[in-house]
Amino acid sequence: MKGLVAAICLLVIIGGPGVAAGAFTLGASYDFDGGNFGAVVGTTFNLSGKWHLLPDIGYYFDHEYWSANVNGVFAFSEEWTSSWYGLAGANVTWASDAEFGVNLGAGTNLKLGSLPTFFEAKYVFAGRDGVYATLGVRF
Repeated sequence: MKGLVAAICLLVIIGGPGVAAGAFTLGASYDFDGGNFGAVVGTTFNLSGKWHLLPDIGYYFDHEYWSANVNGVFAFSEEWTSSWYGLAGANVTWASDAEFGVNLGAGTNLKLGSLPTFFEAKYVFAGRDGVYATLGVRF
């Protein structure tokens, strides 16, 4: 639990302007290959127009491991709040020791009423290879 609190604090500190602009993310994730549910927190940085940076940290409950990602994102529309996007980035996963890898996937931002939600699916090429899907909200 201390690690999760530290991870959230780190994202808020690093994401300062992004978080202040309403780009904090919270989601539920599923590791299809490992059969694990997890919780993910992150932030969003708008780099320029269609380019964004999405760092996040997740904790997966059943096998008790952490995953940190930094993804570069290209939105297919200028309107970030209702667009599809491709993502690629770096990943580190650790339980007893760290394993480094890369991510490749896609996602979409949706408005469900007044709630800004997102869905992402990605493949992680690392020690814990597999498909991960996340459904969450952006604040």
